Parts: sequence; C-alpha cells; structure tokens
Amino acid sequence: MVRILDIIGFYLLLFLIVFTPLAFGAVHTWAYTLTECAALLMIACPLLQAAIKGEFVWVKAPFNVFALVLLAYLFLQTLPLPASLIANLSPETLAEHVRRLAPGEALSSMGAIPLSLTPRKTWVDWSKIATYFAVFFFIVNRVRTRSEINLLIAAILSVACFEVLYGLWGKIEGTYTIWWWPNKFGGPHISGTYINSNHLAGYLEMAALLGAGFVFSFFKRSRSREPRVKVSWIMRALEFFQNRGSSFQLFTFYSTLLIFSGLFLTASRGGMLALMGGLVFAGTASFRQWRPYLKPAFLALILGALLSAAWILQGEETLSIFDRYKSLLTIGDLFQGEQKAYSNDFPLRLRLFHDLIAASRDYPFFGIGLGAFSELYPKYYPPNIVGSFQYAHNDWLQWLLETGWVGLAFLAAVVILFVGNVWRLLRKRNDPYVVGIGWGALGGLTALFLHSFVDFNLHIPANAVLFSVLAGIAYVAIHNQVHQGRETSLLQTRTLRPAKPILWCAVTGLALIIGMMGIRDVAHLRAEDLCPTQINSTLKLDKNPPLDDIKKALILEPGNAACWGKLALRFEKLKSLEPKSFFQKYYTEKNVQVLTEALRLNPVHSYHHALLGREYFHLSLLEPENSQKWLDRSFLSYENAVYYDRRKSGAILTAAKIWLEYSQGAPRTDHKKLYAEKAFALMKTIVRLWPFFWKYALDTAFPFYPRLGLVAKVIPGSSESEEFKKLNLRARQRIIKRLGLGTGL
Repeated sequence: MVRILDIIGFYLLLFLIVFTPLAFGAVHTWAYTLTECAALLMIACPLLQAAIKGEFVWVKAPFNVFALVLLAYLFLQTLPLPASLIANLSPETLAEHVRRLAPGEALSSMGAIPLSLTPRKTWVDWSKIATYFAVFFFIVNRVRTRSEINLLIAAILSVACFEVLYGLWGKIEGTYTIWWWPNKFGGPHISGTYINSNHLAGYLEMAALLGAGFVFSFFKRSRSREPRVKVSWIMRALEFFQNRGSSFQLFTFYSTLLIFSGLFLTASRGGMLALMGGLVFAGTASFRQWRPYLKPAFLALILGALLSAAWILQGEETLSIFDRYKSLLTIGDLFQGEQKAYSNDFPLRLRLFHDLIAASRDYPFFGIGLGAFSELYPKYYPPNIVGSFQYAHNDWLQWLLETGWVGLAFLAAVVILFVGNVWRLLRKRNDPYVVGIGWGALGGLTALFLHSFVDFNLHIPANAVLFSVLAGIAYVAIHNQVHQGRETSLLQTRTLRPAKPILWCAVTGLALIIGMMGIRDVAHLRAEDLCPTQINSTLKLDKNPPLDDIKKALILEPGNAACWGKLALRFEKLKSLEPKSFFQKYYTEKNVQVLTEALRLNPVHSYHHALLGREYFHLSLLEPENSQKWLDRSFLSYENAVYYDRRKSGAILTAAKIWLEYSQGAPRTDHKKLYAEKAFALMKTIVRLWPFFWKYALDTAFPFYPRLGLVAKVIPGSSESEEFKKLNLRARQRIIKRLGLGTGL
C-alpha cells in the first residue's frame, strides 16, 4: 500500500507538470481549481503513508520555518480582526473601510475587518501559493533517484517542445487557435497553448536553461591525476555524440535547441533579456567547473537556435519579430511628453512601476492583501494611461504592494536561505550530473526571477508550478551522489514517531484541512460557473446570469463582492419592470442592503460605490421627507466612486448630473452656486481625461444651464474641439436638438 501511494503521488506530480501549461497556462478557474485539487491529493499520499508506517519523516531544510511563517502570514490577511487592531497594524486599510460608512454611522458598526481589502481574492491567491509550496516540498521529500529526476526533466522538455511545435503549426496554418478557442491575441509570434506569447517565453526560458544544464551533465570529467592533454572543443563535441550517444541524450540536445529557437520566436523582449541574464548567471557561477565545455556549448546552442529561428520564419514575419526586439531601443520615448497615451507596452510598465512604488507607501507594512491590486490600482491611475490592468507587470512590486514589507521580508528570507544553501553546496560538487542540473535549474529560476520584473509570469500558474519544480529539482540534485555504483541522498531528515492515538489525530486533522480546502476549491469552481466574476475567455459562460443562479453562487461563496454586485444589477432590472412605487421602493432598499454588503467585502470597488449612489438618489425621490439624508449619502457614494477610479466616466457624469439637479432645487443662492461649481469641476475633469467626451458633457450640462457660452466656458472640450469649431451656429443648434436638449441658445 505504501508503494502504491508513493507511485500515485509521483504520477500526480507528472500530471501537474504536463497539464498546467496545456490548459492555457492554468489561468482560468476550471484549470487552476483542478491543479489545486491534484496538488491536495498529491500531498495526501505521504500523509497516508505516515499513518501506515507510524512515523512522520521530512527533510530538514533551513527555509522550512520561514516558508510556513510566510503561508501563515498570508492566511492571516483573510481573517477578520478587531478594528482597533487594524488601526494599529494598517491605518490606511481602516481608512478605506471608514470611507464606505454612511454619514453619521458609528465606527462600531463595521465590526471585525481583515487586513486584506479583498479577502476572497486573497484566499484564491493563497490557495495557489500553497499549491506551489506543496509541489516544491513534495519533490524535496519524495524524489531521490536520478532516474526520477531524469523523468521529471524529460516531461518538462517534452511539454516545452510540444508548445513550440504547436505554436509553429498554428502559425503555418494561420489559425491562431488554442484547442477549441480562437486566440484573438495571436500574431506573428508563437504562443503555443498560452494566450500570451510573453508567458510562453517565461516557460521556455526555464525549460531551455534546464535543458542546457542537462546537456552539460552528459559530459564526463577526467579524474585522472596524469597531465591533461589539450583537446579542441570540436573533439569534445564529437565525444558528446559518440561516447554515450543514446537516444535520450540526443533528444535532450535537440529538444533544448528547439526550445531556444521557440523562445526567440515568441518575440518576447523580456524573455530574451531574462534568458541572457540566466545564461550569464549560470555560466559565470559554473565557469571554473565547466570551463572546457562552456564556450562550444553556448555557441552551439545560441547560434543554432538563431539559425533555426531564421530558417523557420522568413520574410515579413521575421522582420516583424526583429522590429519588436528593436523597440527596446525606444524606451527613452516614455519621458517625451506628459499627455502621451501609452499602449500596453514596456514604456507603460515603467510608468506603472513608478505609480506602484507611490501606492506601496500608503500601505507600507502589511499591504492591501493578495489579489487586491486590480481593485485598488484604479485609484492611482495616471490620467494619460488608457486601458485597465489586472496585474502590475512587475511581480515583485505587486508583491510589495499586496503583502507589504512584512511579506517581502518573509519571502526574501525563504529565497536567500534556499539560494544560499544551493549555491554553497554546488560550489563543492564536482559530479557533472549534479553540477549540470544544479546550475541549469538555478539559471532557469534566475531567468524567470528577472523576467518577473517586467511581466507577471509568476501569476501564471503553469509557470509558477514549473518554477517550484525547478527549485525542487535543484535542491534534490545537489544532494544526490553516486559512490561505488550506489546512489544515495545527502539530505538530512527528521523523524517523528508519536503514539498511535496522537499520530492518527494529527493525520486526521491534516486530512480534514486538506478536505476542507478541496471542498472550498470545488465550491469556488461551481460558484464561478453559476455567476462568473473572473476573466474566463476560453469558456462561454453567462456573464449576466439569472437571479436564481446568482443566489446559488452566493450560498456557495458568500464572500464574493462581485457576485453581490451582479445581484444588485439583477434587482435593478426587476425594479425597472415594476412601475408601482411600492415595488420601486422595495427593490431600491434591497439594493442598498446588497451593495452595502458588497462594499463591506470590497470597500475600494468604484463601480459599486456608483451603484450605491444611484440607489440613494432614487430613495431621495421615493422619500421626499428624508431626501436630504439620502442625497448626502448619494453625494458621498459618488465621490467615493470617483476617488477610487479617477477615470470612471459613467460615475463622473452621473455625479455631475446629480449635482446639477440638486443645484436647481437648492433654496439658497450660495448653495446653488456651490453645487453648480462642483458639477462643472467634474465636467472639466472628464473632458480633460477624454477630450472626445465633450458631447456627453454637453448632453449632461445643457438642460440645466441652457446657455452655450456658459457651457463652453466651463467645459473647455466643447469649444476647443476641432470638430466643434468647424460648426456654425445653425449646425450647433441641430446638434443640440438631435441630442434632445431643445433649441434655445
């Protein structure tokens, strides 16, 4: 039974290596949920083995404690804590929750709040990180023999070769289809089964350097003390193919060459720079150990890869790939002009990095919570940036923003202890197998580490899983040795043999934790199927689900703020179908409750603040006796909507319209003027951000102040627009009439 569990766990590891990249990089809910469930089953196997053997055995490593502390800290971000404690730990987090309170509402009404601004997203990302640690520790505690290491490397190289060949096939066919899904991001560069070619580059750069190290491991080093005979590098290359030219050795060499070529064809500038960084690191660090072979091997791999890539792609497509690499020389254009609207490219990322550093100063110690970047960053959007960002395109700055300096310190401790231990042992080893695989794996880890400064490869589960696998292979390989034909491991282990009742209680407790995590993962998957709230472009899911499905999803996952927002939209639609004031008021009050709950779970969501402001405004119309109360809350909600997303055009226009309406009904002249100034200030903001919005601003302002001169004065875009200047007075009148604003000027 122990042997069967051992085999099952190892094959589950192979499944993760093969499945994650083929499933679109495992970026979607169904893929990463299956990945997490497989990892949970994999970890359950050694637990059952411990129960059968009557002992716990684990590898003693210097980074074990810090890894567990890091996971515990990240889990702590999801737990509700007293507001007084949050005030001391993270005052800015408390301030975000205070902003959502209605005027006059007591702070005690907030109850317990977590460190994370979005605890549900933090839990989702925590589950992924726990999966990556599980993969690493399983390899360290399970893999021992070179045959098992070779099998893992063969699986990685096979998948990487398939990715390259699949991408080339799609390019030749011109379909750019990934399995059943047409990839709208396809282009002259290959992406394999990944949606984005930059993420495929992250996978290939790790596989390429691991393969290069594996190729080095086939070379024998002479241990004879006789004087060495100088041999040319050509003879060494011939020796490589003749002495042990097995099919596996040839597969390793040619697959590595193909992976280098595929990496070039991804046209990923960050990927190529990261590959160079990994090569420089591995080559410099192992120079003394592999000096006779470095020169011919690197020349053969790099030149062969470039020649293969140039042969595979000819003509305009090759030129377009080279043009993409040449764009690295134009980074300086970023600083030319303040109003330049950047596309989603490298110069834009530099601007984002600057804003991320500024944002991290507001949440210095404990951060905003894993996964909360996409929710909070609209608050810091520069006005000249077009588009939205789910990730920061810099994993390390995003980690700093989301986990704070505390999380960064724990992560740095794990990385430093791991790299320091591997580096120290590698420098002492002379076994070509250990040295080749060790430096190759470390080179791959270095490459993705560098690439993550300009992309979000570690947020791609397939790449993060491979990162963990390479770390595990490196750690196991450096502790492997062969003496007199016998293979042993230098890893130090600890053994705990508790009494059977204690043992079974511990195993049962850990099994319950694993089971609860699995149940929660499945519930998350089912909830996303009923009420999709995450990006899932590969499946045709109903983005506007019926009311019953939303309610079922909230039963399965009540902490999903986005699902509560969809429930509010559904109630809004039902309200529009009920003309009676009783039902209007019922659904409006219901929506206030729903949106209040959504903001409790995510206080920085701009759109939810805007929806709540609209519902408060409706209540001011339905309850004239309490109109001032609801209007005050409406104004506050709309101000929060603009505060959390300065580019929220709909919220800005709606808020301006409400200020205009209230200025018309204000009993005092000074109030009327104050409200009108607030409205026109918002108009100026929206026209400054989007000059082409002048017509919409005019549409909003003119019914309340039907003087074109005044509107043109306070909405500069309407008069400065070249399109507007070409119109004569009669044409302007026709525009006003067409907009339904009357004809009086």
